[in-house]
Amino acid sequence: MQIENNRVVFIRYLMKNQAGDILEDTLSRDPIGFLQGSAAIHPDLQKQLNGFKVGDKPRVSLTLSAHEDFVFEVIIDAVREATEAEIMLGYPLQVPPKCEEDCDCYEV
Repeated sequence: MQIENNRVVFIRYLMKNQAGDILEDTLSRDPIGFLQGSAAIHPDLQKQLNGFKVGDKPRVSLTLSAHEDFVFEVIIDAVREATEAEIMLGYPLQVPPKCEEDCDCYEV
């Protein structure tokens, strides 16, 4: 299933600034969920994630000003249809998927 509006998406990511410094690393944590098309994450990031599917590892960027560029190395962990309640609220109600002991879902 591909990422598109009104789908719940669970990701992990590594965020770097334009100098390559790591600002945030969620790769070894449980995935973070959001509703694609909501205000949960920056719209430019959502546009760049459209069309990707589980297992994809896109590299996306965000420019906030002439002096602020960020790069995100993303892992798509899960994509599913949102429930009517989630669409109305604008965020996922269910917890992210858990990695089993013998899986490799936390490998970059």
